[in-house]
This record gives sequence, structure tokens and C-alpha cells, in this order.
Amino acid sequence: MLDLPEPQSPWHAAYLDACRELVDHAFTVEAARDQAALAGALRREVGGLGDATVLGLFGGAGSGRTTAVLALALALQGLGRSVAILDADLGAPALRRRLGLDQPPLLVQNLVLTMPWQGVRVQSLATFWPDEGPLPWQGQGLETVLSRFREDVVWGRPDYLLLDLPPLGDPRLDTVLDAFRATPVAVRGPLESDVRGPRPAAVIGQAGGRGDVQLPYAPSGDRLLVFASLLRPFAESGVWKGSGSSQ
Repeated sequence: MLDLPEPQSPWHAAYLDACRELVDHAFTVEAARDQAALAGALRREVGGLGDATVLGLFGGAGSGRTTAVLALALALQGLGRSVAILDADLGAPALRRRLGLDQPPLLVQNLVLTMPWQGVRVQSLATFWPDEGPLPWQGQGLETVLSRFREDVVWGRPDYLLLDLPPLGDPRLDTVLDAFRATPVAVRGPLESDVRGPRPAAVIGQAGGRGDVQLPYAPSGDRLLVFASLLRPFAESGVWKGSGSSQ
């Protein structure tokens, strides 16, 4: 359990802001110290995924899964949808570092708060893993971890949860998809002629790769905004609906 950070902690303000955003009532340091009451309010008001549509983006190594996840999140948000992201890439969970979310886990008793990025809620399977590199969980141990992230992260009951999945070839990919009852969406790189792995409900083609939508090369500084604008009609069409999503 992580107690309320001390006022001099750099994460003190982040903790209070996260709780104020999640719980719709007057929030004070004194209220935060009542961990049991706060945990109950969080679980009651915004706990769990609710009726979120869960999309799992998968592809080969270097296919641009993470970029596609971030761009799709911004596209959905631009349509007025609330969005959360889980970095579930067990082989190389680098999303927190990429987004500059290097703060320690923010906990309220056994509940895990998400981290804000551009109005999107973000969490990573690597949050509680102290080392860089691949995550070791397999089998039942992995299922336990996934259950914890599904049930005990304060997702805020978003409209969409996007999973940044392990690369093709990692046998744990299907385990993550099944744990979240996610609809698979393939991200196909320019050199990939066929989609391998789970049968996708939709395909995003990166840098000329074939798919339901094609994302051309864009300079790194502009890439997310360019891709988000291109993905907006794709997001609005909801081509994945009726293909195994959690709704």
C-alpha cells in the first residue's frame, strides 16, 4: 500500500488532482488520508471498465502498434469518446517512458489510479515491475496480473479501452485478448502482405500497408496528429462492431 505522498513529494499534486478528477465531490488532503472511504468512493463511482468497448491492437515487431494506439485514442477522443489505454506489451512495455509518465504508482488501498495523457487515462502492466525489459509472467500468474488490472485499476468507466498488445509470436497475446474480451485490430507494416495471428475485426495499414485505413509516413513530430486525423473516419465508422467487442 502506498500512503498519501507527503506534501513535498513531486507526486503529491498529481495524486490529489487524479482523485479530484475521478471523484465528484469536495476533495481535501484530509479526505485523501481516509484511504478506506476514498477507495470505496472510487470503486463505487468510477471503478472498473463498465461497458467499455475493448480493442486490442496487435502486429509484428516494428509495425507501429503503439503509434496506432495513441493516434486512435486521440481520434476517438476527438469524437467525444472517453478513452483509456493499457500498455500490455509484455515483451517491451515502453509506453510510460515514451509519454514521460515516469511517476511511481498512485494507489488508494488496493486500487490503482491511471495516469493522464492528453485527456486519456493510461496504465501499464510494467507499473509494478522494477526492471527494464520484458515482463516474465506466464500462465496462471499472468492471468492473475491481468485480472488485477481489469478489476482494480480506476479506469473511470471509459467508452473505449485500447490495449497495446505483445508482438506477434508472443504466445501470451491470446491470453491478454481473452482476459479483457477484446476485439482484435491488426496493425500491418508496409512489408507485411498478410495479417497473421488472431483474426482481426479491422486492419490499420502503417506507411502504405494495406488495411481498412492506411497511414502514410509522417515526420515524427507531427505523426500522432496526422494519424489521428486520418483515423477519425475509421473510428467513427466503428468497423469492429459486432466482431466480439465487449459491448
